[in-house]
Amino acid sequence: MVCGLFYLMYLTVVKERTTVSAETRFTKVQKAVEIVYDSDKKILIPTADVIVPDDNKPADQPAKPDEEKKPETETADVTTNSSLLRIVSPAAKIDPGYVPDRLVVPDVPMYQVQELRPEAASALEEMFAAAAQDGYDLYLISGFRSYDYQVGLWNYYVDYFGLSYTEHIDAHPGGSEHQLGLSVDIGTTDDVCRLDTCFGGTGAFAWLQANSYKYGYIERYPQDKEAVTGIMYSPWSFRYTGRQEAEKLYQTSLTMEEYYHMN
Repeated sequence: MVCGLFYLMYLTVVKERTTVSAETRFTKVQKAVEIVYDSDKKILIPTADVIVPDDNKPADQPAKPDEEKKPETETADVTTNSSLLRIVSPAAKIDPGYVPDRLVVPDVPMYQVQELRPEAASALEEMFAAAAQDGYDLYLISGFRSYDYQVGLWNYYVDYFGLSYTEHIDAHPGGSEHQLGLSVDIGTTDDVCRLDTCFGGTGAFAWLQANSYKYGYIERYPQDKEAVTGIMYSPWSFRYTGRQEAEKLYQTSLTMEEYYHMN
């Protein structure tokens, strides 16, 4: 797709304007101040049906050993910036000044220099290695993107493709999970269907769709889910949530918005 080529051209232009040494960039990231949203905005997801107490039993009567106890609830933090489950979208934007406390460069084939949060980088390395063993040479196209970078990317797409198209892609300043350092754009080293919806028809995508959850990654913008996520079908886009949550999302075939009741 033409937009994929223009995107890579844009990446090159921006990188040339903003290139700094790895040491300098790392120092800046370490000194960044993390802005935390209201921690009270958390969603409680029941882990089982609620047990109704017996009204006929005295209030001070202890439960019998074999009685079923009222289950606890699971807290899914989708609003704190440092949370692995933070949901960012055009409808749930992140503060412009947010930068993860620490970013590292994963040891995988990549376009120029890409950074991710350490846990996401480590998992990505494992996933790429596993894919290679099965014959798929994956390629990291994009990782962490700052708010300012997103502004430039947004303006670039608006200039070349118009506002109506740009509103449907993952380029919203403050509305992209790339700013979390947990989102990745993935292709293959042979450049087949890079940043194009035709990537969804490749063997590499089929492998990722079937196996990425084992390494804590999920397909972030599935087909026919734009009304839920706000972003068009993007088979190259994967998001790190951690292995446990990724498996839940994979087993239910739900987006993060659906599973955590964000809509």
